[in-house]
Amino acid sequence: MDRSPNSPTLSVTREEKGIVFDFSGPVLPNDIRQANSIFHTDTHFEKLSYSIWNFIDADLSQVDASHITILAAEDLGSTATNPDHKLALITENQDASDLFKYYININTRCDSSWSFRLCETEADSRNWIESRPNRKQSVQCKTRMN
Repeated sequence: MDRSPNSPTLSVTREEKGIVFDFSGPVLPNDIRQANSIFHTDTHFEKLSYSIWNFIDADLSQVDASHITILAAEDLGSTATNPDHKLALITENQDASDLFKYYININTRCDSSWSFRLCETEADSRNWIESRPNRKQSVQCKTRMN
């Protein structure tokens, strides 16, 4: 099946201790929700020590703070079954970065047990994952979305 050049692409790679989501093209809120569903229903979810969400080649212009709030709520609920997880978000786009800072702020304010990091490259995310213990090492972000 040929994909339209305007269709989003999602690649999911399962690794020994984690999972990587690579997005490209225009991404709709439902595309991220579907990926989040894949994440939360993975048969090894409870044992995943990290996840990498790579949006470096993605257009998130259709995603807003209300969508991010829903994702944060889903992830907060999942801390009950996997309390020790590191989640890296990758983007170079300032608007996407602001959305991800908002996501991290929600989780931080709600005292999530997960650790979060906003990165500009996959190498940066992997260095962070390997260099720090999992227990709650979130970056503190001050950006708020209205």
